[in-house]
Amino acid sequence: MITVSTFKNIQLQDFNKFLEANPIPEWKEKIKADTINARYIAIHKLFTDEINAEKRSVSNETIDAFLFEHLFYTYKNYQYVYRFDDFKFTAESSIDSVRDYLSERTELCYNRLLTEQANTDNFTLHTTRIEEKAGKLISLNFLMKIADIRTMRFPEVDVYVAIKVDLVNSMILLKFNLTQLELLNSNATKILIELKRILNGQTQAGHKFEPLNINLSSLNEKDAKKTIFKLFEELSLDAEDIINAHAPSEADVKISKFLDQMGLSEIKSDYIQQIKAVIYQEISSALTISDFKNGWVYRFTFREGLTTKASSRTDDYSPIYNSKIYWHLKELIFKEEEMQEAGLHYTLPNPPDGSNYVLVRLESRSDCIIINYYHRMRYNRKGKEEFVLQKLNKHLPK
Repeated sequence: MITVSTFKNIQLQDFNKFLEANPIPEWKEKIKADTINARYIAIHKLFTDEINAEKRSVSNETIDAFLFEHLFYTYKNYQYVYRFDDFKFTAESSIDSVRDYLSERTELCYNRLLTEQANTDNFTLHTTRIEEKAGKLISLNFLMKIADIRTMRFPEVDVYVAIKVDLVNSMILLKFNLTQLELLNSNATKILIELKRILNGQTQAGHKFEPLNINLSSLNEKDAKKTIFKLFEELSLDAEDIINAHAPSEADVKISKFLDQMGLSEIKSDYIQQIKAVIYQEISSALTISDFKNGWVYRFTFREGLTTKASSRTDDYSPIYNSKIYWHLKELIFKEEEMQEAGLHYTLPNPPDGSNYVLVRLESRSDCIIINYYHRMRYNRKGKEEFVLQKLNKHLPK
């Protein structure tokens, strides 16, 4: 059974929702406590007693599914994205053969329930799961404890990394909780290096992964920046089409005539675009977010060479298109076709829980792309992740 320190990864309100849907007798009374720390201890005891009971109100599998969902998806809002050059399985691998292979290697903890006894040492693999869809292998998912931290609320909290080998998008994701990662301070870099070595089978803790032939590969920094630009470009061009539909008719002709009247010897396309930018900025400020059906850019950082050229964002995650900086730099950004960082708001098609958008910040960082999920992203996290990864994979070179 995972520890009280692990339970502290999950918010109390989520335990309450689970227990309301899967009631354990007298649970409301049993988890009453004077302090938050004491309440977590009481919740842990409630679950432990239920798991060890001869007659259970809630199955171990139901508890396990709740714990895995929250430790692997719900709170993992900061993700490092890599490619891989090699892996034992492909999306075409037989599901049965994958199950058989993993079952034979007990060190990989295939389908091990999180309700079972486990080693609490750091860099301990707690469970391996496979994800399939329509008989196709989608991913292998590994949950591993990597550290212990002290927070302002708790003297000890277990830190987990969720590792996803995504066979559909040919990516490896190392998924963390950003708050926990920041508390690790300088150890975060060491842990990241160690995890890559473990997955590549290069350390004692990585021996169990060696037969899987995982070869995690770094992203080319130029490719990462171009990929972020492409996602920035998609939403921006879509937004400009919307703004242009509200622009005065024959704007280019009218601007050219105006410049001619001003006595310019040559009317360059750049001059027309600069004046149009002022008009577009004014139009954008009058539009509402509902006008941008597919989404919008809400922040960006653009660098030309080693110099930071500009950074702009909206504090409320609203569209960036009424920003002077966006329009002043737009032509240069589109010419360079690279972007260091972008904040993107996507509208989701047919969301299951009524949360119809995903808000992310993408950043090119040395050998990977970082995805930071923002603002109410705990709901339908799995679906939102799949949406963003498909967008990313569309432009990221293989």
